Amino acid sequence: MFKRVALLVLLAIALPQVYATCPRDVYYAIPGKNLDVMTLSSLDLEPGVKGVQSSIRVAPLQHIGGTLTWKFGSHASGEARVNLFGNWSRGEIARLYSGTAIPNQSTSVDFSFFAPQEPGSYTLTAVFAFDGSFASDIRASNLCSQCPSPGRCAVVFASASIEVLNTTPALYAEITSPEAGEIFGVGERVTIDATTMPENATVAVRINATPAAESLPYVWDTSGMPPGEYPIEVVVVFANQSFATAVNVRLVNHSLTRPEFYEIVPPRRPEEVHATLQSLVAADGKKVYILSLSGDMLGTLSAGAKPLISTSGEQLLLAEGSHLSAYRDIRRVWNASINNNVELIAASSRGVSVVAGDNLYLFNTAGALLWTRQLGFKAAVLAMSSYGIGVGEGQRVHVLSYEGAPVWNISLEGPVVALAMEGEKLFVLTGAGIHAYAGGRPLWNITPAQKMNLLSAAGGYLLAASRDSVELYDSRKGRLIWRYYPKKGVDYATISPDASRIFIISGEKVLALPLAGEEVAGLSGRKVIAVFALAAAMLFFLLRKGRSPKPLAEEQVREEVPILHIRVKSSKGGLPVSGASVELEKRKKKTDDRGIATFRVKPGRISISVEKEGFKPATSEFTLGSVTSEVEVELEPVHRLDREEEERLEELRSALDEAYERIAGHDPCLPAYFRSIGYAIVEGTGALAITSELRKSPAHVSALLTAAGEAVPLICEAMQDWKNIALYRTPGKHRPKGCGAPEFSLEEALTMLLEGLPEEVVEEEIFQMDRRITAMIGEVSIYPPASLWQISKKLFERGKRSPSPEAQAFFLLSRYLLSCVEDMLSNEDVLSRLRGSIV
Repeated sequence: MFKRVALLVLLAIALPQVYATCPRDVYYAIPGKNLDVMTLSSLDLEPGVKGVQSSIRVAPLQHIGGTLTWKFGSHASGEARVNLFGNWSRGEIARLYSGTAIPNQSTSVDFSFFAPQEPGSYTLTAVFAFDGSFASDIRASNLCSQCPSPGRCAVVFASASIEVLNTTPALYAEITSPEAGEIFGVGERVTIDATTMPENATVAVRINATPAAESLPYVWDTSGMPPGEYPIEVVVVFANQSFATAVNVRLVNHSLTRPEFYEIVPPRRPEEVHATLQSLVAADGKKVYILSLSGDMLGTLSAGAKPLISTSGEQLLLAEGSHLSAYRDIRRVWNASINNNVELIAASSRGVSVVAGDNLYLFNTAGALLWTRQLGFKAAVLAMSSYGIGVGEGQRVHVLSYEGAPVWNISLEGPVVALAMEGEKLFVLTGAGIHAYAGGRPLWNITPAQKMNLLSAAGGYLLAASRDSVELYDSRKGRLIWRYYPKKGVDYATISPDASRIFIISGEKVLALPLAGEEVAGLSGRKVIAVFALAAAMLFFLLRKGRSPKPLAEEQVREEVPILHIRVKSSKGGLPVSGASVELEKRKKKTDDRGIATFRVKPGRISISVEKEGFKPATSEFTLGSVTSEVEVELEPVHRLDREEEERLEELRSALDEAYERIAGHDPCLPAYFRSIGYAIVEGTGALAITSELRKSPAHVSALLTAAGEAVPLICEAMQDWKNIALYRTPGKHRPKGCGAPEFSLEEALTMLLEGLPEEVVEEEIFQMDRRITAMIGEVSIYPPASLWQISKKLFERGKRSPSPEAQAFFLLSRYLLSCVEDMLSNEDVLSRLRGSIV
């Protein structure tokens, strides 16, 4: 009675072989539905190679990483399971999916396994089963038996072929413990373990480049180690070959009582506090105060009614009624309106989402409405990350993609109190505790000592707050790092987007807690409180006691006078402003190429004024303490980008972020380097485009935007090139402090654009850099710098075919990329990876 219908739709090229060995058809429609259950896109055994690789040739025991991609059809329902089987193994190789088949959901799952040890030809099979029995020892030969009642289940399967060559076994090592970026308290024991192939290979463990062990697992006792980041490296050696892999972990002072903090006092007692990368946002009713991270007042925003507030790394979002506004510090960068009053708001580096009624809206970072979706339920909480959007209702949480499609959902035992997201990790607070998920899979559950009401996540940390305490967790494991009880309780708490600080409203003050590695002593005009303060004072007293006072030499007096560093930045992009005139106590100095002017000045109330052509003058007043300090002054450019120009640059930023996120799971140094080049071009273009000099010539601005629009996509392609991705898997031994592009000098760029850059000069530099790269063949993996060199040459050739001023814009970016290649070949953090990958 039930019709059997073939449901599998394959792509036209390079798709895996699809078996149909059951009677006539192996695919069965759900009763009453003669429509698609699923579409298989690809079973790809080498995702880094262009096209779908459904057959590969490998060495014995070689580690194979692939991707299986499919889409559930519009009438998929019930439970679905996806497993991998190899005809060389008795059992399944991997379980890739188990859960509800969500209609129209697209899914891509990574898998990995080791090739067979014996040479020969083998078959890898992916098996999909719906609403039917699914035995763990299923085989291609008895698949039909898994659908004993046609019309009641569906089985779909496809395969790829693997040829194992008669060569030396491949080496491989993967650290399984600890996880990359995991946080440990000083004194804890860290278990180091790894999967290594072949099993009889020699193993070496190094911690911070120091040999530590020759077998696994190894337990590292961190007692007495200073806080900081530590690279852990595992090296396998076999038959004169070697393979290395590494992860970085962080050691912190494991205090469960009272961390260091400094106090910030806003004009009025705040009700909530938020943070961007550059500023602190304290809200009191209709008033929103914008402060620097050290507590200096930057400005005030007033609303007609109490606004809803959210922040991302760069923007502050305010929702008042049906109106949305986005600010960078105190400058409004866009506004928008919807039909209904906003009830919930959340922001991330990729956009802004709001809930109004039963509708969910998504805006991009330039304020354009991308889509509206009807939820079909009353949302209670909302959160966002670069991965997607989380919406909570009652005892259920839904995660949507940036295209608005359902990704996954979970049901909980109690009502959802709060949500937080970081990447693909979702943290849910209920009355029963905190639950963590990654990609829909449970990670951990904890029950805090206090009844929590707030969650915030960033940088591998999870912050939970109750009325009495704040608890900081390692978000990967759910392990408590410290717990703090402010004397006046907790009214609100959040963690900054870069995880550099935690801000707590306690009484009338905001307590700012720098995390590991932050220096609190250099914060001007703020009261610093620490557990060691009393001990330090007593030690100083004991050292001074009994000594007769001696007159201080002139140099000693000079050293007692605090040093004040004044850092001048543009409010557009935060770029340093060099050559700005800074006046303090009738003394004037120019800022250097980092935007810094340095003064020696006595403690007390300080007033400074800053001027620079093309910017509005600025003044600042603050109280200087008796320590070396740094203050920031932002200058607002006289000109602004129009909306179309701003949107063009925002699209380039988003493209860079999306490209980086696709490959950021590997060693981040080289991907971050490529992305920082693109950001330098985008931010440099934006800053140059609003200078007085270029605004006099609109053709120069248009040329610069055109050149940036062609350069950035090429950089994204290079970042994701499979040859470069292969190198990301070989971390360097150095902590990646320098994995960023050199400065895009605005003054030099402005001179080149206006005065012209001779074509032959750039051509000669391209030629010389080609010789430099060629000379390093055999010493390092040259593909990353060669990728940039090729882009530089493409931009140069494009410039040769263009009239001025467009030609000068392309020559400028071509030359900047050459400086990035030069930096790559001398930057030790980059070189360590280029050397390591060739070995």
